[in-house]
Amino acid sequence: MGNEEAKLDTKLTQLRLTAQRTGKILDAGKRETIERHLKALQTTISETDPCKRTVEAEKIGKKEDLAEISDWNTEIEAKIGEAEDEVNRLRQWLDSKKMEEENYAREEQLKFEVKLGETKLQMQAKIQDANPGGHNTSKTETGEGMKGMSVRLPKINIVQFDGSYMDWPRFWGQFTETVDKSNIAAINKFTYLCGFLGPKVKRRVESLPFTAEGYNRAKSILQDQYGKTPEIVKAYIKEIMDLPHISGANPKKIAEFSEKLNYCVQALETLNKLKDVQGNVSMTLDKLPAIRGDLVRDDPDWES
Repeated sequence: MGNEEAKLDTKLTQLRLTAQRTGKILDAGKRETIERHLKALQTTISETDPCKRTVEAEKIGKKEDLAEISDWNTEIEAKIGEAEDEVNRLRQWLDSKKMEEENYAREEQLKFEVKLGETKLQMQAKIQDANPGGHNTSKTETGEGMKGMSVRLPKINIVQFDGSYMDWPRFWGQFTETVDKSNIAAINKFTYLCGFLGPKVKRRVESLPFTAEGYNRAKSILQDQYGKTPEIVKAYIKEIMDLPHISGANPKKIAEFSEKLNYCVQALETLNKLKDVQGNVSMTLDKLPAIRGDLVRDDPDWES
């Protein structure tokens, strides 16, 4: 066994041993340990791949049988794939924990916003009582607003919007159907809206007056900023253009590639903008050289 093969064998052993510890680390449930273990796995995977390619190049240089090299390559990829499965387990745990924390923070924020709204309405009512002959505050800001705030707002689960153009149609569709079209007071809708926005996005609207007019202005600002179809389409096209080049026939990587591509294609089809990416079909197929021929073999008109 040559030096490079020995080095690769060491890396594969290290990768296997590291991956085997994943279950116990997840059971312990310590975020810092899980994050450190994830980083260790990712680092070892990134170090193993160039070793594999170096050994493969040596085998090709020695004129070894190409079919045997291909089988060897598949075997190594399978071992790396097992470690990548553990990486996904770790990521899923971290994503789940992050979502739990975000949901808790969002609920706490909603409680704060509701309390703030109640305080403002109570202050408006006191001013109204102290100055009965003065200007009458609008119906939405007093009567209807107080009526809407007098009951506990129901819990609504909408994933927070962080400012991504690609995520805007999803977020705005959910918010419109769940909150904006409901019969609750506008000030309550504003409370929900603020609670569903990430910090960066929320800064654009949180300084607006906590009134029906402020709510309408907030919707207008968000739609003008994130609801532009050309920007949304551009974001999906960039996502397609940034798909990775997959040199081998790794089923897991190809499945991830396909899942992301299908998501973008379906979104563009929903927007009636799929024609905007038709010129990128060949370029996208070139990212899958190992299976490109299989994809187009039975479709002579694939280019059109």
